[in-house]
Amino acid sequence: MPRTSATMALSHTRPSTLIGEAVPTSDFASTHLNPALVTLEDLGPQLPGERGFPKRMRLHQSWWRSAVLGLSTWGQLPRQGRRLGSLLSAADGAAGYNFLAEDARRLYETRRLKGWGVEPDRCTKNLMSSQTLTFNMLGTIAHDHAWGIRSLGLLSALPRMTIEHVAFEYGPTPLAQYLNDRTLIDCVIVYRDAHGRRGVVAIETKLSDRFSSRRLAITSNDRYAEVARASKLWKNDDLETPPRANQLLRCHALAGSIGLRQDMALPPILWLIHHADDESAHQVAVQYRATLRSPDTFVVSTITQVSSALIFEANSQMQLNWAHRLMQRYGSLVGSAYLSSRQDA
Repeated sequence: MPRTSATMALSHTRPSTLIGEAVPTSDFASTHLNPALVTLEDLGPQLPGERGFPKRMRLHQSWWRSAVLGLSTWGQLPRQGRRLGSLLSAADGAAGYNFLAEDARRLYETRRLKGWGVEPDRCTKNLMSSQTLTFNMLGTIAHDHAWGIRSLGLLSALPRMTIEHVAFEYGPTPLAQYLNDRTLIDCVIVYRDAHGRRGVVAIETKLSDRFSSRRLAITSNDRYAEVARASKLWKNDDLETPPRANQLLRCHALAGSIGLRQDMALPPILWLIHHADDESAHQVAVQYRATLRSPDTFVVSTITQVSSALIFEANSQMQLNWAHRLMQRYGSLVGSAYLSSRQDA
C-alpha cells in the first residue's frame, strides 16, 4: 500500500503472548462449527450492497469478533458513523484485540511512533485492515528471523539468507534520493545470501481491499527511469502498466531504488500475498507479471500458503498457536461457513 516514510523494526526472539484467546486453540473446530453458539444477529451489521469476496471476508471477520474473541459489541466508521460488525469498539480496539499476538501489537505501536504511514483507527479497530494483516502475519518474521527464513524458504526459490532488517510500512528518506514520491512498502526484508551478497524483498499484502490505482507521474520521473535502466526488471523501460498494477510497479521500483542506492548485488524481489479466493488480486498479479523480464523477481503466495508454512516450521507452542490463529482468522473461512450459507439463503 504505497504511502511513505518509516522505520526499521529489528528482530527479537523473546516469548510473545497471544491476544484475545477467548477460545482455546484445541477447541477451535468443535466450537466454531457449532451453529448454536453464534447467530447472524451476533455478527452485527454488514455493509449493504457489498458483494463477492469482500462481503464474505467481512462476515468472517465479524464472526471472528463474536465467536473467537467473544466480543458482543461492534464499532462504527469514524466519519460516516456507520456501525459494522467487522469493526471493534473503541475500547476493544484500544485493548489490542485486532492483533493476534503482543509482538504484532508492539511492532504496530513502534511503527506508529515514527510518524505518517500507518492508520491508527484502521489498524486498531478495523478487522478488515490489510495493514493489521501485515503486522499479524509478517510480525512472525520480525519475532524470529529463523522461523521466517524457514517458512519463506518453503514458498519460494529465494537463496539461503541471513536477515539484516525487517521494516514495516517502509519508505526510505530523503525521498529525493529514492523515487521522490510518497510510496511505502508493507514490509521490507533486507538480507544476505550464503555468499554475503545483499538483497531486498518487498512484500505487499492484500486482504479484500482494492489495489491503489492512483496514477503518479512515473513515466516522467527520472528516478523511476533510473531504476528501470539499472535493474532491467521490466520488459519496457517506459514503465507503462495497467492501472490496477500500478501499485505493484511502484513498490517493486522502490525496492529497486533501495537496492541501487545501497549497492545491493541481488535483484529486488516483490512478493504479493493475498487470499486464495480474491480473484481480483489474482488478476492484478497476472497483469503485473506480464510486464516483467524475469518471473523470478515476482513471487505470489496465498495467505493460506504462508500460514501453512508458518505452522509447519513453528518450533514452539506459542509460534504454533500464532500461526494457527493466523490461518483461522485470515486464511480459512470454514469457521463462518455455516453463517455465510444462512446469510445467502
